[in-house]
Amino acid sequence: MSTTTLHISLPASLKDFVRERVKEQHYSNPSDYIRALIREDQKRRDEERLSRDLTLEDWRALKEEILKRREEERLEQVRLEGLRSGSRKLTPKETKLPPRPRG
Repeated sequence: MSTTTLHISLPASLKDFVRERVKEQHYSNPSDYIRALIREDQKRRDEERLSRDLTLEDWRALKEEILKRREEERLEQVRLEGLRSGSRKLTPKETKLPPRPRG
């Protein structure tokens, strides 16, 4: 990756703050610190865009997936409790839990 130079003007207090952060966070120099801040800002912007760009259908699909996983975890918990209690293996009918109400 090629690099270019960007000169910025800072008040003395900000320049001192940058130098302080470089030392505290073990950056090689102020440029490394500024690059890290810019990368963090890019990541935040990308996350905001992703969140904004998801459609209502996408959100519904995500919700359904989460509910499905929770139900699978709940079913697994019931199965494990049955095994821990030393009871017989659960029949397929016993492993089917009633559907949870939607909403």
